Amino acid sequence: MLEGFTAIFAGQNIAGLEGLHTSGIAIGQPTRFGVIGAIFGNTGDELLNHSGLALNWAQKLGIAQLGLRTGIINTSIEGQKSKNSFQLDFSGIVKLSPILSVGAGISNLTKSKYTGQEQIPVTGNFGLDIHPTRSFHLTMETEKDLAKKPEYKFGCSYSIKERIEILTGINIRPLRQSLGLGFTLRKFIVQWSLTNLPGLGSKQSISLCYKTSKKKDA
Repeated sequence: MLEGFTAIFAGQNIAGLEGLHTSGIAIGQPTRFGVIGAIFGNTGDELLNHSGLALNWAQKLGIAQLGLRTGIINTSIEGQKSKNSFQLDFSGIVKLSPILSVGAGISNLTKSKYTGQEQIPVTGNFGLDIHPTRSFHLTMETEKDLAKKPEYKFGCSYSIKERIEILTGINIRPLRQSLGLGFTLRKFIVQWSLTNLPGLGSKQSISLCYKTSKKKDA
């Protein structure tokens, strides 16, 4: 859970194509009622564009952290009337021991659609985070789109003197590999990653995080 105000600016692009560019901003603020926040994101170009605004709430209850997100996605297709879709997501994390946490979530509980019969994916996630030391994390995740076969993801991260973080991961079915770096500069964290997408090229992602204080160790 966050200890202080946090803002994140992020962007990613696939194969250098303008229509596959995504950008967004997220903010979070702890309160006595839990952490509240907002996310705004935009994907696409003038031909096909998805933009959305979501409100988030998270609360820690004992060894568990629960989160709820609700928002509106606007879909705009050139030459057609835009459509707004409502979406609801739920997630939770439980810390089973000092070195092991498990998490699960489900997105689009409302089974909303973009336009016409195009379904917004309904996905479920289950993951493990093993961190035998504060510097090293090993993660394993299963993601299942109800309309597709499950995906399996494995990743690890290692922090060097709490200033530089090295991240790597692999996604099985479809096969994808990724490599990333993170830099901590006082109240700022900069992260960059490169993911190999067979048949498309590569996806680059970059984010800038500003926080007023450190996160608690999860």
